[in-house]
Amino acid sequence: MHSSSSFSAFDIVVVASSMGGFQALETFLAALPSTFPAPVAIVQHVSPRSGSAMLRLFGRRAQLPVSYAETGQVLEAGKVYVAPPDRHFLVTRARTALLTRTEKVKFCRPAADPLFVSAGAVYGARTLGVVLTGANTDGAGGAQAIKWSGGMVLAQDSASCVAFGMPRAAIATGCVDLVLPMGSIGAAVVALTMARGAADFLRVPMLAA
Repeated sequence: MHSSSSFSAFDIVVVASSMGGFQALETFLAALPSTFPAPVAIVQHVSPRSGSAMLRLFGRRAQLPVSYAETGQVLEAGKVYVAPPDRHFLVTRARTALLTRTEKVKFCRPAADPLFVSAGAVYGARTLGVVLTGANTDGAGGAQAIKWSGGMVLAQDSASCVAFGMPRAAIATGCVDLVLPMGSIGAAVVALTMARGAADFLRVPMLAA
């Protein structure tokens, strides 16, 4: 339960990962306190046949409740919502989850870009995006959309990635504010979200077109 006085610089945190993402996400979620004041929406590239093992892995060290997103579900502060296998996860204007089976993006379903783009459109500057380890370029367009909406984007550094493709592509857009090792990303998200003034101090300006 979060009191109305809980401070949050962001109204949503959206996270994307692919190759190496299971371990990265477990580490990330373990760093978020039970008082975390925003919903966390996650896309991990998985096989359509993946089952509930993903949720058990993510939840075993997490202090926040972790569940698959469901269409129509209101995204609540202090809860983690994961895209289910073979479904894109988007955010609606009503700040609810929307799951679709529209065509794959960057050969993936679920994909990061639909989540990031929709979150940026709905939450604007109150969106924090995080691009973790992964082998393709999914998330780069979403990082741009978040930044263009006034939000903030973090990416995992090459040394701590199993595959640097996704973070590299996001960084190459010029829309990433901070590049950090995996062990620091969770703490950075907590500080940026919960410490007054931290996000404004660390934002980088958008590159001119």
